Amino acid sequence: MPKASRNFEKVPPRPVEPIKPEITYDFKNIKFTTPEFNPAIRPLRLKQEEITKIYGNYFSAGFGNYASPYLAAYITNKRDKAKFYGVKMFHQSFGQGPIDKNNSASGNTEIGMFGKAFGKQATVGGFVNYENITTHFYGYTPGTDVDKSQILQSYNI
Repeated sequence: MPKASRNFEKVPPRPVEPIKPEITYDFKNIKFTTPEFNPAIRPLRLKQEEITKIYGNYFSAGFGNYASPYLAAYITNKRDKAKFYGVKMFHQSFGQGPIDKNNSASGNTEIGMFGKAFGKQATVGGFVNYENITTHFYGYTPGTDVDKSQILQSYNI
């Protein structure tokens, strides 16, 4: 395609026309005084909020299909300016599974401890955690006799 022509003619400015009738301005000094105002300011006094009660512990347990026990517990200290600490426990397992009953069992267990101490110059904290994951891999022909210990997989973290 050929280049586009970009030569545009500028629009000339319009000639100046005098304004009729001519504008005149009249400035007048106006004196304005306000009455003296001295407000009495009182600071707002707030009621101290009540500290809400803290429940430092949690416990949950259950039992479901496929012979599956469940347990979760968190035990922690309550409100303290200098430290906090706690323990976490969790367990969920399935004694049977949907395929070949006991040969598709699985489980997960976790135990952990944590804590932190606050000082004026430094803060120190840490945690320790242990987790076990157990699974039975059932990738064999159904109906075959298999030793359960041969398909057991256990991971410790």
